[in-house]
Amino acid sequence: MPSVLKMLLEVDEHTAAILDGQSRIANWLYNHLLEEANTLREKFRSTQDPEAAKVLYTERGLRDRVPALKKERPFLRTVYSSVLKNAALRLSGAIRKYQKARREKGASSVGWPKFRSWKREWFSLQYDEPWKGYRLEGRKLEVSLGKVLDEGTGKEKQAQVTARLAEPLPDWFEAGMVRQLRIVKEGKLFYAVFTVRRPVPARRSVGRVIAIDPNHKNLGYGVGTDGVATEIQNPWFLKILDRRIDELKSLRDRCKRKSVRVVREDGTEAWLPSRRWRKLNERLDELWRVRREQTKTYLRTVANRLYREYDGVFVGDYTPQGGGISRGMRRAMNNRR
Repeated sequence: MPSVLKMLLEVDEHTAAILDGQSRIANWLYNHLLEEANTLREKFRSTQDPEAAKVLYTERGLRDRVPALKKERPFLRTVYSSVLKNAALRLSGAIRKYQKARREKGASSVGWPKFRSWKREWFSLQYDEPWKGYRLEGRKLEVSLGKVLDEGTGKEKQAQVTARLAEPLPDWFEAGMVRQLRIVKEGKLFYAVFTVRRPVPARRSVGRVIAIDPNHKNLGYGVGTDGVATEIQNPWFLKILDRRIDELKSLRDRCKRKSVRVVREDGTEAWLPSRRWRKLNERLDELWRVRREQTKTYLRTVANRLYREYDGVFVGDYTPQGGGISRGMRRAMNNRR
């Protein structure tokens, strides 16, 4: 049974800067391949060239462009090959998902991939093979990077960085369970996300069952086969965070008028936000992270409590479409979905 184990990492400033650099390069590769994909797309539309379609629409067409790019752009060699490969595969997967959606009715919401902004979203580093490119000794995680020039010998060597897990691994964790590793960043915090394959729990007879109906006045209301009614309250503590988020959004939006227009070397224009805008945006990202983690903790606590009392839990869909009596009510409903 595949599952995910997310662990907080303790990294120093030097290691954080290195991981940011690796993510920037992977993000650059994604955007560069997307630029090539856009060109191939226009070429295929006009000429129906099968070679263009082979590169663009096959699973490994764009990935096979990476070795040639590493010769043209030597800085790509400083990133581990698995990270570069998965950046290309991620783009190919998005293109194939778009093509599949075009053939299915009602799936027009899937659009063509867009260029990624690294400042807006950190590009994760994916090592997709078990214990290849990373090693774990106790709580010390060693991650391999690309090749750099050794000043002493003048030859290339494999670079590595080391981080430490902030908490000990759970008791059930075993090295043989790990299938891949992904390093992500949320706000200013780094996480190691292990994909593990755990044994399927033994089947047990189903006795007590509860069906839960989500609402906007509470998180859910359910009745079990034992005749006991259960009401689950909304996470009341999130209202304080929502209020603070609204305040920071208002302050940040006022700083837009102080943005400066910048003309790049290629003639394109961009708006550079003010220093205060960037500072408020960092605080806002941190509040979103705290809100997300508190929501996960609350839902997991509720799930553990329910499964201690019932053998089966069924939850209905809650998909509000903007209804509600007042503006505050509509906003609260849409935030809870």
